[in-house]
Amino acid sequence: MNDDKNKILQACNSFSAEELFAAIQRGELTLLDLIGAGLDDGKLIELQELMAIAEDELWAKVQATSDPALCYRYLQAYPTGRYARRCTALLDRLTEAAKDAPATPPATAKSAPPAKPAVTPRKKRRETAKPAVTPRKKRRRLAKRTKLFLWVLGLLVILFDVFLFWRFYAGGNEADEYPFDESITDDLASAPTYQLPDTSTQLYNWIERDLRYFYDERRWNKSKFNIMIENFKKLYWQKDESDAVRSLLSQMEEEVLAPYYSPWCVYQFHDLIEAKADSTRFASFTALLKEEITG
Repeated sequence: MNDDKNKILQACNSFSAEELFAAIQRGELTLLDLIGAGLDDGKLIELQELMAIAEDELWAKVQATSDPALCYRYLQAYPTGRYARRCTALLDRLTEAAKDAPATPPATAKSAPPAKPAVTPRKKRRETAKPAVTPRKKRRRLAKRTKLFLWVLGLLVILFDVFLFWRFYAGGNEADEYPFDESITDDLASAPTYQLPDTSTQLYNWIERDLRYFYDERRWNKSKFNIMIENFKKLYWQKDESDAVRSLLSQMEEEVLAPYYSPWCVYQFHDLIEAKADSTRFASFTALLKEEITG
């Protein structure tokens, strides 16, 4: 098994995207293994598209059949996929429905019914003393519960509004604590628009998607983070040779990092863009980004 894996990794660029995808489906290797082996950007894009298509087809089967077995199969194959949360919720509903379904008792021989316990006069008085629940009382109870639910819902909405105000307005003043060279920012803003290669544009889209994912989900995913850093590294080492890539990194700073991540992280990224490409600087920024996501 390991020999086959090593052979594929050593000559990964000689295989087609379909063959590499079949090997991943069989569990012989992973996407991270291929990235580490130096897979070409073109084949990497085709491979990721095939994986996305396979995920969509499996999710369509899950929705069409609502079979718990297919749900387990999807979650096992794509634990952090695009439909993982919806699949988990569907599996929970199916499990609850199976629990609530009345169990069919096995057929047994008829036996004499158990003797009814004797009703004492005291117990009889208690049963007869219970007031009947009228429709009016039912409506009152329902109205009380509805009122309580609306009150709790309104409180949650208020708390969420306060959080959004603090996050996007009050918290934005922290950026003044870190000095920026406004002349550099103005030069980047007035720079001409470059026609970027498809590979660089695709790398930018993947990095932007993953950065927004970590901000929105607030959940650590080691595999997704490693893939994002690999894409980041490929784009970063092109910036000294390509003005288009440099402009693209500046766009990422303004549109993705600045609105969603801390001012200190934005400041470090700005310094990373302006300085010459260096592995030590890149490793320091990667550690800072990981600490902010996991923290």
